[in-house]
Amino acid sequence: MVKIQSRTILIFSVISVVVTLITIVAYPAYAATEDYRYALNQENWVVTEESTSNLDSASDNVLKVEIYAKGYVFLRIDEETLKQYDSTTSIFIQLQQGTERTDLKIEVTGTIKVNGSTYIITGGQVFLRKERKLIFVECAGTDENGNQITLKFGARYFWWGGKAYALRSKALLLASDNQMLLLQRGTARMN
Repeated sequence: MVKIQSRTILIFSVISVVVTLITIVAYPAYAATEDYRYALNQENWVVTEESTSNLDSASDNVLKVEIYAKGYVFLRIDEETLKQYDSTTSIFIQLQQGTERTDLKIEVTGTIKVNGSTYIITGGQVFLRKERKLIFVECAGTDENGNQITLKFGARYFWWGGKAYALRSKALLLASDNQMLLLQRGTARMN
C-alpha cells in the first residue's frame, strides 16, 4: 500500500515538473508569435496620447513611479517583414507638487535596451489616471551616438499587491529615422 502511494506521488511530481517546464519554455515562444502577428498590422503602431495637463496625482506632494518592462521590439523592414529583438525598458518618474497646485515638477529618467543598444531617457511628460489604470509617458533622450530619440510609452496597469502593479505596455521608439514598436509586460511600483 505504501509502495503504491509513493509511486503515485512520484508520478504526480514528475508530471507536474514536466508540465511546468513545458509552460516555461512554450509560453514565451507563444507570446512572441502573438506579438509578431500583432506588430504586422500597421494600425497597431500608434500609441494613444493623453493630455499631460490632467494628472490625478497632482494632489499628492510627491509621487514616485518605477517601471520595469521586458518584451519584444519590432522594426519594420517592409509591409510584410519585421525584425524582432528582445527589449528592456526601465523608467523612473518623480512628480513633485510646487508651491501652487498648477506648479508640478516632473522628472523622468531611464533606459531602453534593444539588441545591445542602450537609449537614455533624459526627460518627459506624464499622464497618470489612477481610476482608469492608465499611464502615458512621452520621453525625450539620446542614443549611444548622441542622436535625439523620442519614446511614447502607454500602459494599462493592474494591482498586484501592496504598491506593486503588473502592466502591459505598448510603446513607440523613434530613433534615427527608425520607428520601433515595443510590446512589453512588466511591473510598476508607485510610492
